[in-house]
Amino acid sequence: GEADIAVAVTGIAGPAGGSEEKPVGTVFLGLAERGRETQVYQQFHPWARAAFKRQVSQSALNLVRLTLGK
Repeated sequence: GEADIAVAVTGIAGPAGGSEEKPVGTVFLGLAERGRETQVYQQFHPWARAAFKRQVSQSALNLVRLTLGK
């Protein structure tokens, strides 16, 4: 089937792998919605790895929730 909404996440959860341009805690969320331009959001969550992953997951799901609620 074909999806009406897609969400994607990539980032640097740490503890290593960051750079000056993209430090640990940097995350990008992408949202594609059928018939609309894809949106990309950059966020920064300077927390420990587990907390980072939880917050990023919540952010992605919230983005979908807000989109569905339009």
